[in-house]
Amino acid sequence: MLLFCLASIVLHGQIAPPPPAPEGGFAEPEVPRRMWTFGFNGGMVGYSPHRLEQLSGSNHFIRTSNFGMGVVSDNDGKRRLSITANTSVGVHAGVMISNKKGTHFTTIEGQFQANKACYSFNTPFYFTYQADTFAKWVMTDKYLCYGISLQHSFAVQKATYASNSVFFYLRGTFSRTYYHRNFDARIYEGRFEDWTENGTGMKATTIMANKQSYMLTIEAGRRNFTLDYDRTFDIGVAVHMPFKKTYVDQYEFFQNNVSVGKSNVTYIGATVMLNLRYTFNYKMKEHEPDTTVRPRTDIFVSTDTTRQIDVQETFTVRHKHIKILVWDRNEIDGDVVSLFMNDELVKKNLKLRKHKRRFRIKLRPGSNILVMYAENLGTIPPNTAAVVIKDGRRKRNVNLVSDNGKSGAVEIIYEPAKK
Repeated sequence: MLLFCLASIVLHGQIAPPPPAPEGGFAEPEVPRRMWTFGFNGGMVGYSPHRLEQLSGSNHFIRTSNFGMGVVSDNDGKRRLSITANTSVGVHAGVMISNKKGTHFTTIEGQFQANKACYSFNTPFYFTYQADTFAKWVMTDKYLCYGISLQHSFAVQKATYASNSVFFYLRGTFSRTYYHRNFDARIYEGRFEDWTENGTGMKATTIMANKQSYMLTIEAGRRNFTLDYDRTFDIGVAVHMPFKKTYVDQYEFFQNNVSVGKSNVTYIGATVMLNLRYTFNYKMKEHEPDTTVRPRTDIFVSTDTTRQIDVQETFTVRHKHIKILVWDRNEIDGDVVSLFMNDELVKKNLKLRKHKRRFRIKLRPGSNILVMYAENLGTIPPNTAAVVIKDGRRKRNVNLVSDNGKSGAVEIIYEPAKK
């Protein structure tokens, strides 16, 4: 039930409610380029294929659906409540890398899983064993596996201040399976169980067993990022495909000490199931020397009356939302600035680099003032930044200059295009 509730949240809502968007300008969420990842997953329902070969007689198993939960008993008559459905539980950890625009993410992770393929059959006839009526036969292939995964996610909805990122993903995993069990009993060749009583019932013998195998898992689905990219939630369909079948059991049915049917059932170990994955992402630290002068953190343009606002360019745009690219076109000298739109903070303490930083700005009708406030002067005063303003397909270029006496600014006049 918990899995379906989480799936409903992702499909019909967001992982977490976004904060209210500020009036005037706002910054598009910054996409980390490299992140450490760690998380867990859980899967359930689905189907596990098998092969049934009738060797003699007319009485044999009939495959039926799993009911999810039931009471099972072993050959010694011990009973317990068990999940009679496909399940998967695991953990994963690794590295995730994004492209510059944050529209593609590639993840490499190691993972460890505890999987179970479940099979339910109706017996050809009812019989009594240790005072219980025997009507259904349930087998499992429970195993552990470890491997490495490669996942690629591509955006179908880019993150804004008011919405999460939504991606589709493909994930492939190569792993090794081991410790195969039927419920809690180890699976091995030659294992025998006698379920007959007074000459009526069934006998089961394991005639082939693989203790381990390699496996390929293919998964596809939807991925949601939180606004700050620190968590992801995946919902998808996973197909587990082992390279070898797990085991083959031979079943022979008796009535009044007479064999009435014999069948071989091959338990392939493959499963198809719904899978949910929750991952925590941690941004990697940039390993570079910090040579900047520490900027002031207690100042706002609207409260700093010591600096003059110097409007150095004026542009007219036709779109309500524009993109702004900011970088240092000249020598990198440790310049740090803060950007404001109409006295609203867009980005605090932005270190100017050769790499362009992108922001998405929402304009109000009429005049809008974008101000570059110098938090320091670097090693080569004054503070100079190259700015590109994208209005749809149009681009405007400007160089803003700020120092301790003035803050360079550009006036952006929003006039909607006439229809």
